[in-house]
Amino acid sequence: MENLTDYLKDILEDKFTKDEEVKLEKSKDNKDIFKVNYNGSFKYIGSKYNVERDIDNFLFEVGNIGIDTLIIVFGLGTGEHILKLFDKLNSFNRVLVVEPDRRILKKFFKLQYSKSLLKDDKIDIVGFEKENIRSYIIEFICDENNYNNIRYAAYGNYSILYKIEYLYFLRSIKEVLLLFEGNLITKYVHGRSFMSCYLNNIKSIASSHYLNEFKDKFKDYTAVVVSAGPSLEKNIDELKNFNDNAIIICGNRTLKPLMEKGIIPDFMCSVDCSDAVYDMCKKYLNYGNIPLIFTETSNSKLVLNKRKGKIFFRYGSAKTSIQEVTGKNIDSLYSGGSVAHTCVDFARYIGCKVIIFIGQDLAYTNDMEHAQIAEMQSYNKTISNENLIQVDGLYGDKVLTTRVLNGYRDALEEYIKRMKNIKFINATEGGALIKGVETITLKEALDKYAVSQGIGKVVNDIFKKQPGIDRIKVIDNMKNILKGLMKINDEIKRCRENIISALLSNKISKMKYAYKKISVLNDELDNSSSFNFIDFLISDVMNRTSVYFRYQESKYEVENLKNILNAFKKLYNDIIETIDYVVPKIEKCIEDL
Repeated sequence: MENLTDYLKDILEDKFTKDEEVKLEKSKDNKDIFKVNYNGSFKYIGSKYNVERDIDNFLFEVGNIGIDTLIIVFGLGTGEHILKLFDKLNSFNRVLVVEPDRRILKKFFKLQYSKSLLKDDKIDIVGFEKENIRSYIIEFICDENNYNNIRYAAYGNYSILYKIEYLYFLRSIKEVLLLFEGNLITKYVHGRSFMSCYLNNIKSIASSHYLNEFKDKFKDYTAVVVSAGPSLEKNIDELKNFNDNAIIICGNRTLKPLMEKGIIPDFMCSVDCSDAVYDMCKKYLNYGNIPLIFTETSNSKLVLNKRKGKIFFRYGSAKTSIQEVTGKNIDSLYSGGSVAHTCVDFARYIGCKVIIFIGQDLAYTNDMEHAQIAEMQSYNKTISNENLIQVDGLYGDKVLTTRVLNGYRDALEEYIKRMKNIKFINATEGGALIKGVETITLKEALDKYAVSQGIGKVVNDIFKKQPGIDRIKVIDNMKNILKGLMKINDEIKRCRENIISALLSNKISKMKYAYKKISVLNDELDNSSSFNFIDFLISDVMNRTSVYFRYQESKYEVENLKNILNAFKKLYNDIIETIDYVVPKIEKCIEDL
C-alpha cells in the first residue's frame, strides 16, 4: 500500500503480529466490527449490537470541533468512528489515532476503506509504544500554540480492554501538555527578551566557533555534568584530582563554586536570557579561558563580555533562520527545560560514552533548593509547601520536589532511554531517583571511568583555527532577511486590504477570492526565512490570536467565510504591528555588525 509509512509497513509485514487473532464481523446494525483474541477468549471492540451508538458516544466525547482543533483518539478498531469523525473535520483540523494492539492495526490495513484514511494528510495513525508515545504526541501537537486546543477521546470499550495502555496514554498526554504549557509561558514571558538577545548576539555569533567543529572530538571520553543541587557539596572536592581525566561541564550557577574550589571546568553552557545568569558567573567569566557554549537566546550581556572561546549552537525550539544568517548548517542541542539537559547533550555530541551527574538532585534535599556554595541570595526563590510533591528518592525514601523539577527529571529519563550507546551514572549521592542510570559514588565513577587524558590539547587545537562563520556573509544575509521581512509586511498589508474589500462587498465570490489569496500568503509565510527569523515574536502573536479562529461553524457558507476572513484580518493586524516593532531593531543589529 503506497500510502503506508515505513513504520506502518513494518507492522503490516511483521510475521509475529498475528492478525488472524482478529476477526472481522458485521454488527447487528450492519457496521464493521473486530473481535479480538484477548487473553484466550474473543472479545468485541465495541458493541456487537449497536456500533452506531458507540460512534455517537465517541463523537459526543470529542465534543465541539473548532476550525483548528487537534484531536487525539485512543483506539482505531475498524475505523468506522474515524470515518464519521472525518466528515466533521475542517481544513485546519488534524487527528492522531493511537492503536494499542498491533494485531488490530495490521488487520485494519487490509480493509478496503483504510486507504482513504491513510491517504489523507489530516489523519495520522500510530501504534501504542510506551517508549515512544510521548514523542508521537509532541510531534503531532507540533507547536505550543496548539496545546490548549486539543480534544482526546477513547473509542468504545478500548479504555477497559486496554486499561494499562490507556492510563499510560492519558498520563503521557498530561505530561506533554504540561511541557508545551511551560514552553508557551516561557515564550510569552520572554518572547521580546529572546528576540532582543538574539539580535544582540548575532555580532558574537559571527565571530564564534560553531558546535559542528566539536562533533565527536572527545570520542570515548568521560564527562561530568555539574549541577547546583543541594548534594553538590558532598562530593565536589573529588573533582580536584581529575581535571584532565574527565571533561567537566557546568552551567552558570556552578561556575563560581567550582572556581572557588580551584576546579577549572572544561566547558560552560548558558541558555537563559536573564541577566541573573550573567551576575552568577561574571567574576570568573574570563578566568582560565573556559569555553562558553551559547545559543540565540543566551543572555547577550554574558556573551558579549566573554572575550574569547565561544561555541555557538542552534536553538532547537524555534525557527530562528540562523542557518540562513550564517550560511552554515549548524547543529542544535537538546533542551529539556534546564541548562543541565543542554550540558548532557553537549557531552553526547562531542563523543562522550560515559556521562556522570553530580548535583543533579532534582529535589529539595534537606529542604534546600540549591547547594549553599551555589546560592545567590538575590536570586533565591521561596517555594510554598503546597507547591511541593513527593517522589521516589535515590535511596528508597521519598523526597520533596516541585512539578517543574519533576518535569526536568521526566525529560532527562526520556533522553536517557533514547541514548542506548551511552552509560549514564548518577553520582549525586542524594535527591530524586533517576531511572535508567547506574548509581555509585563520584569517587567510584571517576576511578573507574575517568581514564583518558589530553582534554585541554583537543580544545586548544580547535580554537587555534579561525572561526568557521564569515562575518561579511552574515552582514549580507541579514540585509536580505530585512529586505524579505519588509516585502512580506507589504504583502500582508495588501492581503488585509483584499479581506476588508471582500467583507465590505458582502459578495461570496470576492470572499472566496480573498480566502485563496490568504492560502497563498500563508504558504509563503511558512516557507519564508525572513518570517521565521522573528519566530520568537510570532509565536507569541499566534498564541494570543488563536482565539480569533474559534467560532461556531454556521450552516451558511457566507457566514463561515466572514468569520474566517475577520479572523485573518485581526491576525494580520497583529503581525504587521510586530514587524513594525522589530524592523528598526534589525536595522540597528546590521549597523552594529
